[in-house]
Amino acid sequence: MSEYAFDAFISYSHRDMKWGRWLQKRLEGFAVPREKAQERPGTGSLRIFRDQTDLAGAELQASLERELANSRYLIVICSPASAASRWVNEEIRAFRALGGQNRIIPFIVSGEPHSDRPELECYPPALRDTEGDELLGANIQEIGRGKAFLKVVSVLLDIRLNRLIDREKQRRRRMGLTAGALVLATALVTRGLLWRNAVISRKSKE
Repeated sequence: MSEYAFDAFISYSHRDMKWGRWLQKRLEGFAVPREKAQERPGTGSLRIFRDQTDLAGAELQASLERELANSRYLIVICSPASAASRWVNEEIRAFRALGGQNRIIPFIVSGEPHSDRPELECYPPALRDTEGDELLGANIQEIGRGKAFLKVVSVLLDIRLNRLIDREKQRRRRMGLTAGALVLATALVTRGLLWRNAVISRKSKE
């Protein structure tokens, strides 16, 4: 992975900006498994590029082609808005031209891929014309936001999805135990303070 500056480039319609921000934050904050982190440069965390400008024509080519070339994967946030976005389509076309046609990850947040109803279509034209290439995508409408996120991570890190799901369950279990212990400790401290105050009050009356 050292030959790439970024693990992924997030392409999205600015009408889906909340999804772009959410996905970038979750990916950059993800705790990479130790054995994978040791293989990675720097901090070992995922490195994500998200375009935050509205560029067109020569500006798009000059400013974004370098970042696309420096990204191992292209994550496309798919929705009817992105399907209608010229700029999202151009980013997909540019990434495919760089040889990345098998490294595109659709992240479907609304609509349907290859829909018979144009208003529901969520794939930009450059994704519909994949010539049989398999797209390893994730659909939050089918598997939920959390599992869809983990599916993207499994592709980026080349880790089995079931392993990440089990790891997430263990993490939540540990958090639940920690929270339970904290509640119990707080209850014991509160009970002790109430008892102490009661003793002081009784002695004052005496």
